[in-house]
Amino acid sequence: MAYARRAYAYYQPPHIQRGIAMVLKAAGLNPQGPLHMPLSNLALWFMRRRVARLNAIGA
Repeated sequence: MAYARRAYAYYQPPHIQRGIAMVLKAAGLNPQGPLHMPLSNLALWFMRRRVARLNAIGA
């Protein structure tokens, strides 16, 4: 968990957006379509929330 806390802190929005685009493309969807930004924002929110929780428990 300590690794995740440190590693997630380095991910920036472009990294997340590119990862989501790759997932969408693998699923046969338009990687820059209408799902791209909402899913990217959701993933970024999730990762930031996870970092905050890991910091809170001292992992």
